[in-house]
Amino acid sequence: ELQIEKAEVSIDGFNHFEVQVKEYPEVAYLESDGKYSPVISNGKIIPIEVEKSNGELPILESFTGSKRILKVLEGYNKLSEEVKQGISQIKYAPTTENKELLEIFMNDGNKVLVSINDLGGKMNYYPQIAKEMNDKQIKGVVDMEAGIYSYPYTENTDEKSTTEESTQNS
Repeated sequence: ELQIEKAEVSIDGFNHFEVQVKEYPEVAYLESDGKYSPVISNGKIIPIEVEKSNGELPILESFTGSKRILKVLEGYNKLSEEVKQGISQIKYAPTTENKELLEIFMNDGNKVLVSINDLGGKMNYYPQIAKEMNDKQIKGVVDMEAGIYSYPYTENTDEKSTTEESTQNS
């Protein structure tokens, strides 16, 4: 059984065995084609399909190896409750420049780009950035790959690079 962390058998009187089983807790769900499989705390994926729960656990998408999943969960666990509650889905979205890139879809409609190693740190700044975006009534991308900057979904790439430069220099 994949989910058993520890099993202890003790004999209690005559012909009476007591088995204590400690299971790895479920810590996330892996999404694939709209189906969900539980991910347990050692990073392993349980190969069963389940209904998505009430949204307490993060949804992971496009992950294959448990090593990377563990790194993501390690970062996720460092986040404030407020940030955790705001995340709807974490997608592994590597590019040629960054093999560790994540796309994080937020419940408020924004999308965050962040490296796995920065997840536990930079992502905690999200609430104040989201508040500024909300004040300006902007929905868009918060890019935490290099510095931290945001731009609306509708903006084209030329404008994006100028936004980046102005933020980088300030």
